[in-house]
Amino acid sequence: MTRSFEGYLVPVHITDTAMHTMLRRDGVDLTASRVLMNDDEPVGLALIARRGWTSRVAAMGITSNARAAAWEPGQCKA
Repeated sequence: MTRSFEGYLVPVHITDTAMHTMLRRDGVDLTASRVLMNDDEPVGLALIARRGWTSRVAAMGITSNARAAAWEPGQCKA
């Protein structure tokens, strides 16, 4: 997940412990969440949190290489 925040004005580093805490605290549903893949490499993610009937994006990010790339329809898979 840290790679999704490369090049930001404020450096972001997410440890395994911080990630597990966020998943638990925010009620992230890993089944509803998505990882964007390009040639078997994860290049983005969207973590979906659920509370009752409400869903929201708890976190999302795209790697710096993927942000700068020109994408063709169907090139990536979620």
